[in-house]
Amino acid sequence: MISMQLPSPSLPQFPTIVRALLAATAVLVAACPVAAQPTVEYALGLAPFQKNVDYDKLTADQAKGATLKMEKEGGLNAWVVRGPRGEVLRSFADTNGDRVVDRWSYYKDGLEVYRDIDAEVRFAVGDIVAAESPLCRSGEVLKGTLKPNQCPAFGKECTPRTPLGATMVSSEGACAAHYHFGR
Repeated sequence: MISMQLPSPSLPQFPTIVRALLAATAVLVAACPVAAQPTVEYALGLAPFQKNVDYDKLTADQAKGATLKMEKEGGLNAWVVRGPRGEVLRSFADTNGDRVVDRWSYYKDGLEVYRDIDAEVRFAVGDIVAAESPLCRSGEVLKGTLKPNQCPAFGKECTPRTPLGATMVSSEGACAAHYHFGR
């Protein structure tokens, strides 16, 4: 029996600082928790936020043949649920690259029929608070239970230059129109 031994490839000699950084990176990566992969059952249990959406649902027996895999979808990473015949049933995507699902798509006969998005995550606006002034009564104006000029702040604290609510902000708003045209 003839034995051949291949020479070991020579490894570059990295400076001590580089070796230390590589070791620290390996420790940090090993210490980071890894999210568990979702299951087909979990993914098929998710439903559109809106009621009465007609989308493909599987029976328990059909679900046994379904798959869930990470796929590239238009340049995005998405968890895609496929039925027993390979048809797309659901797609859950990360649209902004933060590794959090913020788009949920539901399919009927292979066509997307409904999509939920998490606008707070997608557009990073979760920390924005838009509190209306307690002086503003635009909600009542919108409902028609109060005329713009009946609001105590109208024309005083609330003008198109210093709006307190939505109905004065827009030039088409009831308060702004009343302010300009006195209807």
